[in-house]
Amino acid sequence: MAATPSAPSDERVPPEVVASVFYSATVSEGMAILVAETVGTTPRISWGNQGAVKLLGYAVEDLRCLPVDQLLPSLRGGELKLLLRRERMAQMTLPVRTASGATVESLVIATPAPTGRTWTLRVVPTANDLERALRATADAHERRFSTLTERSPIPMLLSEQGMRLAHVNDSFCTLVDRKAEQLLGTGWMDSVHPDDLDAVVECAADALDGGDG
Repeated sequence: MAATPSAPSDERVPPEVVASVFYSATVSEGMAILVAETVGTTPRISWGNQGAVKLLGYAVEDLRCLPVDQLLPSLRGGELKLLLRRERMAQMTLPVRTASGATVESLVIATPAPTGRTWTLRVVPTANDLERALRATADAHERRFSTLTERSPIPMLLSEQGMRLAHVNDSFCTLVDRKAEQLLGTGWMDSVHPDDLDAVVECAADALDGGDG
């Protein structure tokens, strides 16, 4: 049976934080678990267990109020909304920045609390075999995408794990007036006008929800 998450002796863990953790998963010191909440307009870490402390190298008190985008440097703007969704769990494979500045490629699983104001983040470092499998799959998709779309007059892109551009065709480059080498590896939402970002995020979320339809 898992123990209730511990807290420094001089303060209590807020009940909503405890509920958020247990809503997502049973707490284990071997699993890196964080709780994020929106403060103003910025998602910030409000709690972390000993597994997160060990993986990330932060002290518990240093994790508190840390902006989520500081931990997940590859996510920009509206991309974070795709991970921190209010209505359902989401997961992405992302580089997670540690206290030393180094990054650890990890599967980040975000589960919203019933209130919709907090999220539990489980951070699972990817094994070498899994990384190779993901890379092989991405490479295969890229080759297929290139064959099918390179000469298409329709702007097309291939987004890999972390919402980074893995491939763009010539029509997309013409549309955004940038060369492929300037785009590859960047977040695809960087090419969206700020006024259209929320609408594009909503369309992307709808497409993911209805992918089987």
